[in-house]
Amino acid sequence: MQALRERSAATHRQFLSLRRFLTPRTVFLHLDAGDCVLALQAAQYVERVYAVNPAEAALGRRRLPVNLRAVFAGPGGFGVQAGSVHVAYTETLASGRLKEMARCLAAGGTYLFHPQRIHTARRLRDELLQAGFSAVRFPAFFAVFPRRELIAAVR
Repeated sequence: MQALRERSAATHRQFLSLRRFLTPRTVFLHLDAGDCVLALQAAQYVERVYAVNPAEAALGRRRLPVNLRAVFAGPGGFGVQAGSVHVAYTETLASGRLKEMARCLAAGGTYLFHPQRIHTARRLRDELLQAGFSAVRFPAFFAVFPRRELIAAVR
């Protein structure tokens, strides 16, 4: 029971950090959506949500809102129309999926993630620019206080 409360609190904190990027006209993509709690919260604020690779158990337990679509990624990609997503999010950098992430983002769309300890600003910037993003925005003092704030890669 305690673990469930802690998970809910953590998901709520994630959502609060994302909410400033969301509007009623936003199309939001959550890669590796897991239990879909974050995607369900976002569905209350945005036009459409793609929950990519949700847990099967999460889909069977609840009725999904009409603006939330569960999508299962395969070797060919996410199955999301190119240029249709405004904000995409993963908890950590999805290195193997960066080109697909850039492809599904609309012009000016943003991919948000939390960095891991192994990432440096230079390495992240190079990797994201090579994948097709046009800019990378780091939180202030990335090198000193690294791992709490979201990094934004813009298409």
